[in-house]
Amino acid sequence: MREKTKYNPENIFLILGAFFIGISIFAFPLNRIPDETNHARMAWQIVYTRTNNSFDWMNSIENIDKVSFPEYKNLFTEKINLANDQVENNFSIKNIPHIPQLLGMLLGKSIYPSVGVIMTMGRITNALFYLISLFFIIKKLKFGKFPLAFISLLPISIQQASSLSYDVVNFVFVSFVFFLISNLVINRNLNYKNIMGIIIAFIGCYVTKMNNFFLLLLFPLLKIHFSDKFKKANNFLNQVYQLIARFKYFVLFISVFFISIVAVFYFKDKGGITHFIQVMINSVLNTNLNGHINGILSLGIFGFLGQFQVQMPLWIIYIDIVVLVLLMFQLDLVDVDIETNFGIASALMFPLQVLVIIGGMYFAWTPLVLGDNASISVGAQGRYFTPFLIFFSPFFLSIKNSVALVFQKNTVKKIVIITLIVNFLIMTYLIVFYYWIPDYETDWLIRIRELLN
Repeated sequence: MREKTKYNPENIFLILGAFFIGISIFAFPLNRIPDETNHARMAWQIVYTRTNNSFDWMNSIENIDKVSFPEYKNLFTEKINLANDQVENNFSIKNIPHIPQLLGMLLGKSIYPSVGVIMTMGRITNALFYLISLFFIIKKLKFGKFPLAFISLLPISIQQASSLSYDVVNFVFVSFVFFLISNLVINRNLNYKNIMGIIIAFIGCYVTKMNNFFLLLLFPLLKIHFSDKFKKANNFLNQVYQLIARFKYFVLFISVFFISIVAVFYFKDKGGITHFIQVMINSVLNTNLNGHINGILSLGIFGFLGQFQVQMPLWIIYIDIVVLVLLMFQLDLVDVDIETNFGIASALMFPLQVLVIIGGMYFAWTPLVLGDNASISVGAQGRYFTPFLIFFSPFFLSIKNSVALVFQKNTVKKIVIITLIVNFLIMTYLIVFYYWIPDYETDWLIRIRELLN
Protein backbone atom coordinates (compact mmCIF):
# COMPACT_ATOMS: atom_id res chain seq x y z
CA MET A 1 0.00 0.00 0.00
CA ARG A 2 2.85 2.35 0.85
CA GLU A 3 4.52 1.61 -2.50
CA LYS A 4 1.22 2.26 -4.27
CA THR A 5 0.70 5.73 -2.76
CA LYS A 6 4.35 6.67 -3.12
CA TYR A 7 3.95 7.44 -6.81
CA ASN A 8 0.60 9.20 -6.67
CA PRO A 9 0.47 12.39 -8.78
CA GLU A 10 0.71 14.68 -5.75
CA ASN A 11 3.74 12.83 -4.41
CA ILE A 12 5.45 12.84 -7.80
CA PHE A 13 4.81 16.57 -7.99
CA LEU A 14 6.15 17.24 -4.50
CA ILE A 15 9.29 15.12 -4.87
CA LEU A 16 10.23 16.32 -8.35
CA GLY A 17 9.07 19.87 -7.63
CA ALA A 18 11.14 20.21 -4.48
CA PHE A 19 14.21 18.95 -6.34
CA PHE A 20 13.68 20.98 -9.54
CA ILE A 21 12.64 24.24 -7.90
CA GLY A 22 15.18 23.90 -5.09
CA ILE A 23 18.00 23.75 -7.63
CA SER A 24 16.46 26.42 -9.87
CA ILE A 25 16.32 28.94 -7.01
CA PHE A 26 20.11 29.04 -7.19
CA ALA A 27 20.57 28.13 -10.89
CA PHE A 28 18.62 31.17 -12.08
CA PRO A 29 20.74 34.22 -11.23
CA LEU A 30 18.93 36.97 -9.35
CA ASN A 31 17.04 39.37 -11.62
CA ARG A 32 17.42 37.12 -14.66
CA ILE A 33 13.73 36.31 -14.41
CA PRO A 34 11.31 38.93 -15.81
CA ASP A 35 10.36 41.77 -13.44
CA GLU A 36 11.92 40.11 -10.38
CA THR A 37 13.31 43.26 -8.79
CA ASN A 38 9.99 44.97 -9.48
CA HIS A 39 8.22 42.19 -7.57
CA ALA A 40 10.78 42.62 -4.79
CA ARG A 41 9.95 46.33 -4.66
CA MET A 42 6.19 45.74 -4.58
CA ALA A 43 6.50 43.14 -1.81
CA TRP A 44 8.86 45.33 0.24
CA GLN A 45 6.58 48.35 0.08
CA ILE A 46 3.81 46.45 1.84
CA VAL A 47 5.61 47.13 5.12
CA TYR A 48 8.09 49.85 4.16
CA THR A 49 7.04 53.21 2.72
CA ARG A 50 9.13 54.34 -0.22
CA THR A 51 10.97 57.64 0.24
CA ASN A 52 13.61 59.47 -1.81
CA ASN A 53 16.30 57.81 0.30
CA SER A 54 14.82 54.29 0.33
CA PHE A 55 16.78 51.35 -1.03
CA ASP A 56 16.35 51.18 -4.81
CA TRP A 57 15.26 47.60 -5.52
CA MET A 58 14.63 48.27 -9.20
CA ASN A 59 18.27 49.13 -9.92
CA SER A 60 19.98 47.03 -7.27
CA ILE A 61 21.00 44.14 -9.54
CA GLU A 62 22.24 44.00 -13.11
CA ASN A 63 20.24 41.87 -15.51
CA ILE A 64 22.91 41.57 -18.18
CA ASP A 65 23.48 38.19 -19.77
CA LYS A 66 26.67 36.96 -18.13
CA VAL A 67 27.06 36.73 -14.37
CA SER A 68 30.13 38.48 -12.98
CA PHE A 69 31.21 36.21 -10.13
CA PRO A 70 32.88 38.93 -7.99
CA GLU A 71 29.88 41.27 -8.35
CA TYR A 72 27.40 38.45 -7.76
CA LYS A 73 29.27 37.40 -4.62
CA ASN A 74 29.02 40.97 -3.33
CA LEU A 75 25.23 40.78 -3.57
CA PHE A 76 25.36 38.23 -0.75
CA THR A 77 28.25 39.56 1.31
CA GLU A 78 27.69 43.33 1.26
CA LYS A 79 25.07 44.60 3.68
CA ILE A 80 22.67 47.20 2.31
CA ASN A 81 21.54 50.33 4.12
CA LEU A 82 17.87 50.02 5.03
CA ALA A 83 17.94 52.70 7.71
CA ASN A 84 15.97 55.10 5.53
CA ASP A 85 13.19 52.59 4.85
CA GLN A 86 10.32 53.72 7.07
CA VAL A 87 8.15 50.98 8.55
CA GLU A 88 4.48 51.51 7.72
CA ASN A 89 1.55 49.19 7.16
CA ASN A 90 0.59 49.61 3.49
CA PHE A 91 -1.27 46.33 3.22
CA SER A 92 -4.34 46.05 1.02
CA ILE A 93 -6.18 43.02 -0.29
CA LYS A 94 -4.44 43.45 -3.67
CA ASN A 95 -1.10 42.85 -1.92
CA ILE A 96 -1.94 39.24 -1.05
CA PRO A 97 -0.06 37.80 -4.08
CA HIS A 98 3.15 39.32 -2.66
CA ILE A 99 2.81 37.97 0.88
CA PRO A 100 4.70 34.64 0.36
CA GLN A 101 7.84 36.34 -0.96
CA LEU A 102 7.56 39.21 1.56
CA LEU A 103 7.75 36.77 4.47
CA GLY A 104 10.97 35.33 3.11
CA MET A 105 12.43 38.74 2.40
CA LEU A 106 11.77 39.87 5.98
CA LEU A 107 13.31 36.63 7.25
CA GLY A 108 16.33 37.21 5.01
CA LYS A 109 16.71 40.73 6.36
CA SER A 110 16.84 39.39 9.90
CA ILE A 111 19.39 36.72 8.94
CA TYR A 112 21.75 38.93 6.95
CA PRO A 113 20.63 42.21 5.31
CA SER A 114 22.16 41.81 1.86
CA VAL A 115 20.30 41.90 -1.43
CA GLY A 116 21.28 38.33 -2.25
CA VAL A 117 20.15 36.84 1.06
CA ILE A 118 16.90 38.85 1.20
CA MET A 119 15.84 37.98 -2.36
CA THR A 120 16.90 34.33 -2.10
CA MET A 121 14.90 33.85 1.08
CA GLY A 122 11.94 35.45 -0.69
CA ARG A 123 12.39 32.95 -3.51
CA ILE A 124 12.42 30.07 -1.03
CA THR A 125 9.21 31.02 0.78
CA ASN A 126 7.47 31.73 -2.54
CA ALA A 127 8.51 28.27 -3.74
CA LEU A 128 7.32 26.64 -0.52
CA PHE A 129 3.91 28.25 -0.93
CA TYR A 130 3.77 26.95 -4.50
CA LEU A 131 4.78 23.40 -3.58
CA ILE A 132 2.58 23.03 -0.50
CA SER A 133 -0.51 24.63 -2.04
CA LEU A 134 -0.38 22.65 -5.27
CA PHE A 135 0.39 19.41 -3.41
CA PHE A 136 -2.94 19.63 -1.57
CA ILE A 137 -4.84 20.87 -4.63
CA ILE A 138 -3.57 17.97 -6.73
CA LYS A 139 -4.28 15.54 -3.91
CA LYS A 140 -7.90 16.70 -3.57
CA LEU A 141 -8.68 16.94 -7.29
CA LYS A 142 -11.41 14.63 -8.56
CA PHE A 143 -9.76 14.50 -11.99
CA GLY A 144 -6.87 16.20 -13.75
CA LYS A 145 -4.26 15.17 -11.17
CA PHE A 146 -1.49 14.17 -13.56
CA PRO A 147 -2.14 16.98 -16.06
CA LEU A 148 -1.93 19.62 -13.32
CA ALA A 149 1.19 18.05 -11.84
CA PHE A 150 2.78 18.03 -15.30
CA ILE A 151 1.82 21.63 -16.13
CA SER A 152 3.06 22.78 -12.71
CA LEU A 153 6.53 21.39 -13.46
CA LEU A 154 6.99 22.66 -17.00
CA PRO A 155 10.20 24.71 -17.39
CA ILE A 156 8.35 28.04 -17.40
CA SER A 157 6.42 27.03 -14.28
CA ILE A 158 9.62 26.02 -12.50
CA GLN A 159 11.23 29.33 -13.43
CA GLN A 160 8.38 31.40 -12.02
CA ALA A 161 8.13 29.25 -8.87
CA SER A 162 11.85 29.86 -8.33
CA SER A 163 11.45 33.63 -8.41
CA LEU A 164 9.78 36.45 -6.49
CA SER A 165 6.97 36.66 -9.04
CA TYR A 166 3.33 36.92 -7.98
CA ASP A 167 2.65 34.48 -10.84
CA VAL A 168 3.03 31.84 -8.13
CA VAL A 169 -0.11 32.96 -6.28
CA ASN A 170 -1.96 33.42 -9.57
CA PHE A 171 -1.06 29.89 -10.70
CA VAL A 172 -2.22 28.45 -7.38
CA PHE A 173 -5.47 30.41 -7.55
CA VAL A 174 -6.30 29.28 -11.11
CA SER A 175 -5.58 25.70 -10.02
CA PHE A 176 -7.89 26.22 -7.03
CA VAL A 177 -10.73 27.30 -9.34
CA PHE A 178 -10.17 24.15 -11.39
CA PHE A 179 -10.27 22.16 -8.13
CA LEU A 180 -13.69 23.69 -7.35
CA ILE A 181 -14.93 22.78 -10.82
CA SER A 182 -13.69 19.20 -10.47
CA ASN A 183 -15.61 18.90 -7.19
CA LEU A 184 -18.80 20.36 -8.64
CA VAL A 185 -18.63 18.04 -11.64
CA ILE A 186 -18.81 15.09 -9.24
CA ASN A 187 -21.19 16.64 -6.69
CA ARG A 188 -23.33 19.48 -8.05
CA ASN A 189 -25.01 20.28 -4.75
CA LEU A 190 -24.22 23.67 -3.26
CA ASN A 191 -23.08 22.51 0.17
CA TYR A 192 -21.27 24.69 2.69
CA LYS A 193 -17.79 23.85 1.34
CA ASN A 194 -18.74 24.56 -2.26
CA ILE A 195 -20.38 27.87 -1.36
CA MET A 196 -17.30 28.96 0.58
CA GLY A 197 -15.13 27.89 -2.33
CA ILE A 198 -17.13 29.95 -4.80
CA ILE A 199 -16.95 33.00 -2.50
CA ILE A 200 -13.18 32.57 -2.26
CA ALA A 201 -13.05 32.27 -6.05
CA PHE A 202 -14.84 35.61 -6.46
CA ILE A 203 -12.48 37.30 -4.02
CA GLY A 204 -9.46 35.60 -5.57
CA CYS A 205 -10.31 36.90 -9.04
CA TYR A 206 -10.16 40.44 -7.71
CA VAL A 207 -7.00 39.82 -5.69
CA THR A 208 -5.00 38.17 -8.50
CA LYS A 209 -5.77 39.23 -12.08
CA MET A 210 -9.03 40.59 -13.42
CA ASN A 211 -9.02 38.25 -16.43
CA ASN A 212 -9.59 35.39 -13.98
CA PHE A 213 -13.19 36.55 -13.59
CA PHE A 214 -13.91 34.87 -16.92
CA LEU A 215 -13.26 31.51 -15.24
CA LEU A 216 -16.46 32.03 -13.28
CA LEU A 217 -18.45 31.67 -16.51
CA LEU A 218 -17.99 27.92 -16.19
CA PHE A 219 -19.93 27.62 -12.92
CA PRO A 220 -23.44 28.25 -14.35
CA LEU A 221 -22.76 25.58 -16.99
CA LEU A 222 -22.39 22.94 -14.27
CA LYS A 223 -26.14 22.99 -13.54
CA ILE A 224 -25.55 23.39 -9.81
CA HIS A 225 -28.37 22.68 -7.33
CA PHE A 226 -29.06 23.50 -3.71
CA SER A 227 -29.44 20.80 -1.08
CA ASP A 228 -32.66 18.76 -0.88
CA LYS A 229 -34.01 21.14 1.76
CA PHE A 230 -34.64 23.73 -0.96
CA LYS A 231 -36.94 21.80 -3.27
CA LYS A 232 -38.73 24.87 -4.65
CA ALA A 233 -35.43 26.55 -5.53
CA ASN A 234 -34.18 23.37 -7.18
CA ASN A 235 -37.40 23.00 -9.17
CA PHE A 236 -37.00 26.58 -10.38
CA LEU A 237 -33.36 25.93 -11.35
CA ASN A 238 -34.36 22.76 -13.22
CA GLN A 239 -36.91 24.72 -15.22
CA VAL A 240 -34.32 27.37 -16.03
CA TYR A 241 -31.78 24.75 -17.12
CA GLN A 242 -34.38 22.99 -19.29
CA LEU A 243 -35.44 26.28 -20.85
CA ILE A 244 -31.86 27.23 -21.67
CA ALA A 245 -31.20 23.76 -23.10
CA ARG A 246 -34.30 23.97 -25.25
CA PHE A 247 -33.45 27.42 -26.63
CA LYS A 248 -29.67 27.24 -26.32
CA TYR A 249 -28.97 28.59 -29.80
CA PHE A 250 -31.31 31.50 -29.27
CA VAL A 251 -29.70 32.22 -25.88
CA LEU A 252 -26.28 32.07 -27.55
CA PHE A 253 -27.40 34.46 -30.28
CA ILE A 254 -28.83 36.95 -27.77
CA SER A 255 -25.65 36.74 -25.66
CA VAL A 256 -23.38 37.36 -28.64
CA PHE A 257 -25.62 40.20 -29.84
CA PHE A 258 -25.63 41.87 -26.42
CA ILE A 259 -21.84 41.52 -26.06
CA SER A 260 -21.38 42.97 -29.54
CA ILE A 261 -23.51 46.02 -28.72
CA VAL A 262 -21.59 46.63 -25.49
CA ALA A 263 -18.27 46.20 -27.34
CA VAL A 264 -19.24 48.71 -30.02
CA PHE A 265 -20.00 51.39 -27.41
CA TYR A 266 -16.96 50.48 -25.28
CA PHE A 267 -14.51 50.79 -28.17
CA LYS A 268 -16.19 53.85 -29.66
CA ASP A 269 -13.66 56.21 -28.06
CA LYS A 270 -10.77 53.75 -28.36
CA GLY A 271 -10.36 53.60 -32.11
CA GLY A 272 -13.52 51.64 -32.82
CA ILE A 273 -14.42 47.97 -32.67
CA THR A 274 -13.19 47.30 -36.22
CA HIS A 275 -9.76 48.70 -35.39
CA PHE A 276 -9.55 46.58 -32.24
CA ILE A 277 -10.52 43.39 -34.09
CA GLN A 278 -7.85 44.15 -36.68
CA VAL A 279 -5.30 44.65 -33.89
CA MET A 280 -6.20 41.29 -32.36
CA ILE A 281 -5.89 39.50 -35.71
CA ASN A 282 -2.51 41.13 -36.29
CA SER A 283 -1.37 40.24 -32.78
CA VAL A 284 -2.24 36.54 -32.76
CA LEU A 285 -1.98 35.51 -36.43
CA ASN A 286 0.40 37.72 -38.38
CA THR A 287 4.01 36.86 -37.55
CA ASN A 288 5.23 39.50 -40.01
CA LEU A 289 3.64 42.20 -37.90
CA ASN A 290 4.10 40.63 -34.48
CA GLY A 291 7.45 38.91 -34.16
CA HIS A 292 6.60 37.69 -30.66
CA ILE A 293 3.88 35.23 -31.70
CA ASN A 294 6.11 32.17 -32.06
CA GLY A 295 8.52 33.15 -29.31
CA ILE A 296 7.33 34.99 -26.23
CA LEU A 297 3.62 34.18 -26.76
CA SER A 298 3.70 30.54 -27.93
CA LEU A 299 7.03 29.08 -26.84
CA GLY A 300 6.66 31.13 -23.66
CA ILE A 301 3.77 28.90 -22.56
CA PHE A 302 6.26 26.08 -22.04
CA GLY A 303 9.75 27.51 -21.87
CA PHE A 304 11.02 30.91 -23.00
CA LEU A 305 13.34 31.37 -20.05
CA GLY A 306 15.41 34.00 -18.30
CA GLN A 307 15.05 37.55 -19.58
CA PHE A 308 13.63 36.09 -22.85
CA GLN A 309 17.09 34.94 -23.88
CA VAL A 310 16.95 31.16 -23.38
CA GLN A 311 14.55 29.09 -25.46
CA MET A 312 13.74 25.46 -24.85
CA PRO A 313 14.18 23.41 -28.06
CA LEU A 314 10.97 22.98 -30.01
CA TRP A 315 11.34 19.19 -30.19
CA ILE A 316 11.00 18.84 -26.42
CA ILE A 317 8.02 21.24 -26.48
CA TYR A 318 6.33 18.98 -29.04
CA ILE A 319 6.95 16.00 -26.77
CA ASP A 320 5.50 17.95 -23.83
CA ILE A 321 2.33 18.64 -25.82
CA VAL A 322 1.93 14.97 -26.76
CA VAL A 323 2.44 13.83 -23.17
CA LEU A 324 0.04 16.47 -21.86
CA VAL A 325 -2.69 15.41 -24.30
CA LEU A 326 -2.16 11.81 -23.24
CA LEU A 327 -2.59 12.78 -19.61
CA MET A 328 -5.69 14.83 -20.41
CA PHE A 329 -7.58 11.67 -21.30
CA GLN A 330 -7.36 10.74 -17.63
CA LEU A 331 -6.48 7.12 -18.13
CA ASP A 332 -6.10 6.74 -14.37
CA LEU A 333 -9.77 7.68 -13.78
CA VAL A 334 -12.30 6.46 -16.34
CA ASP A 335 -15.50 6.61 -14.27
CA VAL A 336 -16.03 10.38 -14.49
CA ASP A 337 -18.59 11.47 -17.08
CA ILE A 338 -18.47 15.04 -18.33
CA GLU A 339 -20.98 16.49 -20.75
CA THR A 340 -19.49 17.35 -24.11
CA ASN A 341 -20.91 20.89 -24.03
CA PHE A 342 -19.20 21.61 -20.73
CA GLY A 343 -15.97 20.03 -21.98
CA ILE A 344 -15.99 22.31 -25.02
CA ALA A 345 -16.77 25.37 -22.89
CA SER A 346 -13.92 24.52 -20.55
CA ALA A 347 -11.47 24.08 -23.43
CA LEU A 348 -12.55 27.43 -24.90
CA MET A 349 -11.49 29.06 -21.65
CA PHE A 350 -7.84 28.85 -22.79
CA PRO A 351 -8.19 30.80 -26.07
CA LEU A 352 -10.59 33.19 -24.33
CA GLN A 353 -7.96 33.99 -21.70
CA VAL A 354 -5.33 34.44 -24.41
CA LEU A 355 -7.53 36.97 -26.23
CA VAL A 356 -8.54 38.79 -23.03
CA ILE A 357 -4.95 39.12 -21.84
CA ILE A 358 -3.61 40.25 -25.21
CA GLY A 359 -6.54 42.65 -25.58
CA GLY A 360 -6.01 44.02 -22.09
CA MET A 361 -2.32 44.59 -22.78
CA TYR A 362 -3.23 46.66 -25.82
CA PHE A 363 -4.67 49.30 -23.50
CA ALA A 364 -2.50 48.76 -20.41
CA TRP A 365 0.99 48.37 -21.86
CA THR A 366 1.11 48.90 -25.63
CA PRO A 367 0.63 52.72 -25.47
CA LEU A 368 3.73 52.96 -23.28
CA VAL A 369 5.82 51.05 -25.84
CA LEU A 370 4.33 51.75 -29.27
CA GLY A 371 2.12 54.75 -28.58
CA ASP A 372 -1.59 55.14 -29.23
CA ASN A 373 -3.46 53.39 -32.06
CA ALA A 374 -0.71 50.79 -32.60
CA SER A 375 -1.37 47.99 -35.10
CA ILE A 376 -0.47 45.18 -32.65
CA SER A 377 -0.67 44.48 -28.93
CA VAL A 378 2.57 43.95 -26.99
CA GLY A 379 3.32 43.07 -23.38
CA ALA A 380 1.57 39.71 -23.10
CA GLN A 381 3.76 36.70 -22.36
CA GLY A 382 3.15 32.98 -22.77
CA ARG A 383 3.63 32.36 -19.06
CA TYR A 384 0.40 34.28 -18.44
CA PHE A 385 -1.47 31.54 -20.35
CA THR A 386 0.23 28.47 -18.82
CA PRO A 387 -2.10 28.03 -15.78
CA PHE A 388 -5.13 27.79 -18.07
CA LEU A 389 -3.84 24.71 -19.91
CA ILE A 390 -5.52 22.56 -17.26
CA PHE A 391 -8.94 23.62 -18.53
CA PHE A 392 -8.45 21.44 -21.61
CA SER A 393 -8.70 18.43 -19.30
CA PRO A 394 -12.54 18.31 -19.06
CA PHE A 395 -12.78 18.41 -22.85
CA PHE A 396 -10.51 15.41 -23.36
CA LEU A 397 -12.26 13.60 -20.56
CA SER A 398 -15.65 14.27 -22.20
CA ILE A 399 -14.55 12.55 -25.43
CA LYS A 400 -12.57 9.72 -23.86
CA ASN A 401 -15.14 7.14 -24.96
CA SER A 402 -14.52 8.09 -28.58
CA VAL A 403 -10.79 7.40 -28.35
CA ALA A 404 -9.38 3.93 -27.83
CA LEU A 405 -6.17 4.30 -25.82
CA VAL A 406 -4.85 1.64 -23.49
CA PHE A 407 -1.91 2.39 -21.21
CA GLN A 408 -0.88 0.88 -17.93
CA LYS A 409 -0.89 3.34 -15.03
CA ASN A 410 2.75 2.62 -14.31
CA THR A 411 3.61 3.38 -17.93
CA VAL A 412 1.91 6.76 -17.69
CA LYS A 413 3.77 7.56 -14.47
CA LYS A 414 7.09 6.65 -16.06
CA ILE A 415 6.34 8.81 -19.10
CA VAL A 416 5.52 11.76 -16.83
CA ILE A 417 8.60 11.37 -14.66
CA ILE A 418 11.02 10.84 -17.56
CA THR A 419 9.61 13.75 -19.60
CA LEU A 420 9.78 16.14 -16.66
CA ILE A 421 13.34 15.10 -15.80
CA VAL A 422 14.47 15.57 -19.42
CA ASN A 423 12.83 19.02 -19.48
CA PHE A 424 14.58 20.01 -16.26
CA LEU A 425 18.00 18.77 -17.39
CA ILE A 426 17.75 20.66 -20.69
CA MET A 427 16.54 23.80 -18.90
CA THR A 428 19.34 23.69 -16.34
CA TYR A 429 21.95 23.00 -19.02
CA LEU A 430 20.84 26.01 -21.05
CA ILE A 431 20.60 28.36 -18.04
CA VAL A 432 23.97 27.40 -16.57
CA PHE A 433 25.87 27.82 -19.81
CA TYR A 434 24.07 31.00 -20.87
CA TYR A 435 24.34 32.92 -17.59
CA TRP A 436 27.09 31.33 -15.55
CA ILE A 437 29.75 29.97 -17.91
CA PRO A 438 29.00 31.28 -21.43
CA ASP A 439 32.68 31.10 -22.39
CA TYR A 440 32.44 27.31 -22.27
CA GLU A 441 29.08 27.01 -24.05
CA THR A 442 30.42 26.07 -27.48
CA ASP A 443 33.27 23.72 -26.60
CA TRP A 444 32.85 22.48 -23.02
CA LEU A 445 32.98 18.82 -24.04
CA ILE A 446 36.18 19.35 -26.02
CA ARG A 447 37.75 21.11 -23.04
CA ILE A 448 36.86 18.24 -20.76
CA ARG A 449 38.46 15.78 -23.17
CA GLU A 450 41.61 17.89 -23.37
CA LEU A 451 41.69 18.15 -19.59
CA LEU A 452 41.45 14.38 -19.23
CA ASN A 453 44.23 13.87 -21.75
